[in-house]
Amino acid sequence: PVLPVAVSALSLYPCAWVALLVLSISCALHRRRHAAKWLAAAAAVFAVSLSLRQLDGPLCAAWPHGTHFAWHLLNALTLWLSVRAVFEDSPLAGKSCQ
Repeated sequence: PVLPVAVSALSLYPCAWVALLVLSISCALHRRRHAAKWLAAAAAVFAVSLSLRQLDGPLCAAWPHGTHFAWHLLNALTLWLSVRAVFEDSPLAGKSCQ
């Protein structure tokens, strides 16, 4: 394996969540409130996503479909919110692609 067992993918997800929180706070402190809002929303959605991922195994017996699909959908939403934050304060904000 590339990473040691102690540094598995599961242990990296909380680091990404903390990074979203830190970026949100940093944007708020630098008066980029719109970007901070989108990053805070991304952190909240990602927290729910992480929770569902952790519950997938234990809930599998009770709910055969599991929660893995929701993990992917919420991660996609987290990514969209994060990208939205990047473009919120950019010079291209509000401009059409046409």
